[in-house]
Amino acid sequence: MSSGPLLEIDSLTFRYRRATEPAIRDLSLRVEPGEVLLVAGPSGCGKSTLIRAINGLIPHAYSGELAGEVRLLGQPTSKLRLREIALTVGTLLQDPAKQIVGSTTEAELAFGPENLGWTPADIRARIAEVVPEAGISALAGRETYALSGGERQLLAMAGALMLRPRLYVVDEPLANLDPATAHRLLAVLRTLADAGHAVVIVEHRVEEALE
Repeated sequence: MSSGPLLEIDSLTFRYRRATEPAIRDLSLRVEPGEVLLVAGPSGCGKSTLIRAINGLIPHAYSGELAGEVRLLGQPTSKLRLREIALTVGTLLQDPAKQIVGSTTEAELAFGPENLGWTPADIRARIAEVVPEAGISALAGRETYALSGGERQLLAMAGALMLRPRLYVVDEPLANLDPATAHRLLAVLRTLADAGHAVVIVEHRVEEALE
């Protein structure tokens, strides 16, 4: 493991190709192992752009004018492939329906490892670890279309856990969750940070996230 910061952002400015003003201007931050960083702000302040910069979608999937640098474990994201970044950064979207592709819970958990060429035995072993860790034992064998919004959010979190990334970027995790499910999700994130990973939470409900 690297002894330096997991994430470093130096003087990041990004303007989308058809925009007149930058979505982010001269932003700098660093995130160390074990830290939880809460990013708060009104709609349109650049939170989604920050997430895309951390997980590599900027500059690899969004064109525009970019200045500054984002580094993961000391390496610029501009020089890493998205596949490589995904091994370090796990992203949890606000709407889990946008990232769940498997027809069943097990198929969803297997999706990432299968794309990386894992063996079926290794995938089964990781699923057996992740299901209790994410608190989704009750979802085993379920079809994903039948899950509630909160259940899908927990499944999406478990999907991120499958690849054991060092950094978790979570977009509005409390927006569509009941209090009990929100508590479970935040408890998983806190456990990950306590184990030496790092978490970046983008959230409007600041007080609940701080608790």
